[in-house]
Amino acid sequence: MKDDGYFSIEGGLPPCIPDGRYEAVFEKYSTARPYGDRKPKIAIWFEITSSEDAIGVVLPKYYNVELVEDSERRKNDFKGGGHCSQFVRDYLRLFGKPARLNRIPMNVFRNKVFPIFVRTVKTDSRKQKLPEAAYYSVVDQIIQIEEQRKSLTAEPLPIPTPT
Repeated sequence: MKDDGYFSIEGGLPPCIPDGRYEAVFEKYSTARPYGDRKPKIAIWFEITSSEDAIGVVLPKYYNVELVEDSERRKNDFKGGGHCSQFVRDYLRLFGKPARLNRIPMNVFRNKVFPIFVRTVKTDSRKQKLPEAAYYSVVDQIIQIEEQRKSLTAEPLPIPTPT
């Protein structure tokens, strides 16, 4: 008798790290309808740069958004929502008011270190408890911008000579 076969988990399991505060840098952003959700979302992906156990782990921060109609849409274009949306409020808190409200740049996330809070997701979208092996981590809150990311290839500044 042949064995019953095997299956694979597409994309693997998402990472799960302990809840708490970490430092992270912006990795990328993408728009999608994750986990079969009907509401479009933007995922801002952060790479953990602190805590030896979690360095290099990449986690998303999800926000509800509106996707731009296909005829007008470029890759990853979206509408952040009104002034009450969580994405717009976080953007304004982190970066201040943008020069233009109809073309707000996402590149302001680059080259910055963000303190973030991470939480573990333990229930699905229907509030059903997940098995412990299916728990995963997400960025719960972006706290603030701490500093410019230091380039690993930057030349050290010359030592000034006394005058």
